[in-house]
Amino acid sequence: MNLFRFEMRKLWQQKKLIWLFVIVFLCIGGILFQNFSQQSTKSERAIEKIKPMKEEGDNTYKNLKELQRGDFFDDPFPQQLEHINGIGLAFFKWTSAIYNEEWNQIPTIEKDFLISLEAYENVGGEFWPLQGIEKEKAIQKNNWLIEHNLSYEDEAISISPALILKEVSGFLLGFLGLFILLLFFGTTITVEMENRTWLTLKTQPISKWKLILGKYFSLLIVVLLYLAMVIGVGLFLPLILGGSTLNLQYPQILTSVDSVAIISTFNYLARSIVLFSCAIVFTFSLILLLGQWVKSSVSALMLTGLIVLLGFFATDMNAPLQFALNPFQYFRFSHLLAGIPHNMDWLYPLGAILWSCLLVITAIVLPEKETGLFNSSEDKNPFKHGKTKKHRNPIWNIWMFEWRKIRRNGLLKQLYIILALIVVFGYFIISQQAQKKEEVYLVTLQEKVQENENMITYALQNIDSYQNERENAEKISDEFYSKFYSDQVEVWERIESYYIETLDKNISALTGYEVENWFPFHDYQLHLNQLYYDSKEFDPNMRTIGEEPTISEFTVDASIEEKKWLLEHKVQPVFSGEFIPTIYSNWGNRDKEKKEWEEENRKIDNSGLFILFLYFDQYIYFIPLLLFLFLLGAGFSSEKGKRATLQFLKTQPISEKKVYLGKGIQATVTALFSSVGLFAFVILIATIFNRFGDWHYPILHYDSKALVDSESYVGIKSFGQKGFHFVSLGVHLLESIALFLCILLFIIGLSIFLSLFFKSQLAVFATTSLIVVSGYIGSSQLLTESAHLSPFTYLNIAKIMNGEVSTLLNNPSINFQTGSLVLLAGALFLYVIGYLLLSGKTESKAKSRVMGQ
Repeated sequence: MNLFRFEMRKLWQQKKLIWLFVIVFLCIGGILFQNFSQQSTKSERAIEKIKPMKEEGDNTYKNLKELQRGDFFDDPFPQQLEHINGIGLAFFKWTSAIYNEEWNQIPTIEKDFLISLEAYENVGGEFWPLQGIEKEKAIQKNNWLIEHNLSYEDEAISISPALILKEVSGFLLGFLGLFILLLFFGTTITVEMENRTWLTLKTQPISKWKLILGKYFSLLIVVLLYLAMVIGVGLFLPLILGGSTLNLQYPQILTSVDSVAIISTFNYLARSIVLFSCAIVFTFSLILLLGQWVKSSVSALMLTGLIVLLGFFATDMNAPLQFALNPFQYFRFSHLLAGIPHNMDWLYPLGAILWSCLLVITAIVLPEKETGLFNSSEDKNPFKHGKTKKHRNPIWNIWMFEWRKIRRNGLLKQLYIILALIVVFGYFIISQQAQKKEEVYLVTLQEKVQENENMITYALQNIDSYQNERENAEKISDEFYSKFYSDQVEVWERIESYYIETLDKNISALTGYEVENWFPFHDYQLHLNQLYYDSKEFDPNMRTIGEEPTISEFTVDASIEEKKWLLEHKVQPVFSGEFIPTIYSNWGNRDKEKKEWEEENRKIDNSGLFILFLYFDQYIYFIPLLLFLFLLGAGFSSEKGKRATLQFLKTQPISEKKVYLGKGIQATVTALFSSVGLFAFVILIATIFNRFGDWHYPILHYDSKALVDSESYVGIKSFGQKGFHFVSLGVHLLESIALFLCILLFIIGLSIFLSLFFKSQLAVFATTSLIVVSGYIGSSQLLTESAHLSPFTYLNIAKIMNGEVSTLLNNPSINFQTGSLVLLAGALFLYVIGYLLLSGKTESKAKSRVMGQ
């Protein structure tokens, strides 16, 4: 118990808990502020949500009224018209309640709509915006809201305490929370070893198992304190500022393959807390074990992160590994929380306890290594066999000194090894996904041959049937029916012609694929894209052939132009899907269908260039960004602390400002060469195992409205004055790499600048992270017109390079060129300010000495 209290006092004195509270408070405060700022759009968003359903109801009503004016208004059309009137009345009340902000009335109105919809479908009606599992979700959620007397909430921008906490739990009780706790507290043993205090502890009459258990139990208390911070701030901050009451009964929808379940927000949060606790308990026990072997905080963090990352991806991609006693299953937060609870869920905490006990016992039983895992000996040979020379330029000397230090501690080599393992493992994961997508798409392509043949047969049968009906109508001189059946014959002849053409192109695509002739393959996909158009307008007749339209005209335009580009440049296809998912598609309430469609059309390829594209598009670049920051961004804080080597440097004939510049130059050069080498290695691995890739593969780039409206615009205009153009993959990657390097230099420069004011590396990295995150949120939410002048705007490389940020903020100045200049100028500014501050500090000390004399 005394040892445990000793550990807790150390944690308090290090002020890590204060930093932890500040991060939690700022994260929750930032989300609350963001949701507050969007409350004015709540009515608009609610109207937009019901718009597809309202439009479908209006269109159905018009069609039924047209039939009523003719001679075809037989059963069940009168009953359908009656119920569609009920649907229309419900939407009128619904819209009125939204505009009057009568949110408590909406569940009752929605209930009336669902009753009318059920009655409408019972008499043969179809209502495509709300079908299947989405309809079941709406019914169950509505029943829950009425049963618990709850009002309508826009969960995406809610300011109610329960939903704010639920939104916060998505990242503070997810990978971000794991990362924060691991960074702040996971190195509890390795820090002792680096500071040599571990040796002091071992000289005390305390057994090893007490030392390790004392540290481990202190980490468990930290987890409890962290959970208390998240829950406390997440509930009380909205209560104080939002004026809402606390109600944890708001429904959360969970789904499986074909079923839906509703649980309260309280139960959802309880599951989230348990799952996060399982993951962090296992992670702490793992790093506790690894820390005794590597004896380096950075090495322990990188190795733990690598093991968790590899275990997570292996589990996520292999269904047999997805069971409760697999510790890496705990990290599949979003998947597990979205799924329906099972009777065996109690195995998750049991498994976490068993794994933690096993790892902690192993750490106690196994003997410690005398040297770190990556160091064969504590004795180091001198550089160049001791024949190093001093350079005339002192900045060169200090740069070389910093470079030798980073080589000496071996962390750079460890970083390269871990990044190489991530790249190789990532390549095989992407290869597996690409191969699976290609196989699935080709099977689908083969199945469509039979489908097209069946549709041709079906069309011919309808043509014969309507021709016979027309002949019968002509015999009795019924002009109305004669014209009606003639129109039907014309429609089905058109359908037959379409499917004959589609079948021909389908077969040509399969034949071309086998001989690597990509022209018929792209031509087939272009044909499917153009199905949605007839003289550049949506063709309602053609749309009824297949599924109802759900994608925007912009998406269709972009997909058509993409195929034309592929045909022109003779590029090998990337699987799968015929369309490009864009930001303009509106799926209404059909979230499941949206995800399925986007997944179906998501492109994956294991060529060198495309894998590097995926690294940027899927935000994997943040992994090396963070690792390089921790390795190179400590600045002066690495020379402070208990082993204050900075005091030794001050005794040498070199000024602090030159040491500052030397650290900056060393970090800059190392970051640049390491990053370029990493990206080259990614391409090299994929090229060796597959191919280099297509330099001219098209990448969609959105153009902002301000740019589209300009007279000099040369891109492609789509419906609603939306514009776009395509950039070749090679150029896109070169600019993405350049922007990454600029971001890396800026963030490292910021971190080194902050090291002038903090003694602790943790404080430096925490402050850097807070500034970067706050700056990004502020730039995107507050500085919309001048966002291009903020370096934090450009952190999202994928959305900067495809023009999404520029388009959403309608600021054409947000682009690669401006971002590179702003980031480099920001980094240079920080180094200049730091240099001037140290110069002023040196002059002040000199004056003080003169005055003292």
